Amino acid sequence: MNRLTTQNLNQESIGWQAAAANEFGTIELTSVMPDNDAEQRHIIFDPIPRVDGIEPSEDPLLDPRAAVYLMSGRRRRAQGAR
Repeated sequence: MNRLTTQNLNQESIGWQAAAANEFGTIELTSVMPDNDAEQRHIIFDPIPRVDGIEPSEDPLLDPRAAVYLMSGRRRRAQGAR
């Protein structure tokens, strides 16, 4: 298998090698949100990092994926409005 390097970071066909895991803490879920179904309809996954200082890779599939996830989220919201 090809190794992922900084030179080929944007080649989406190359698999990531295993990396060491770092434990940063524990997340504990203690309850379900009131009106959980409606809240879930507001969540839309975005594969593009939209945080200052973090740039997306040059992966050509990021923009189409983001568009498809947005359409899916809008459909879920519309279905919940019935």
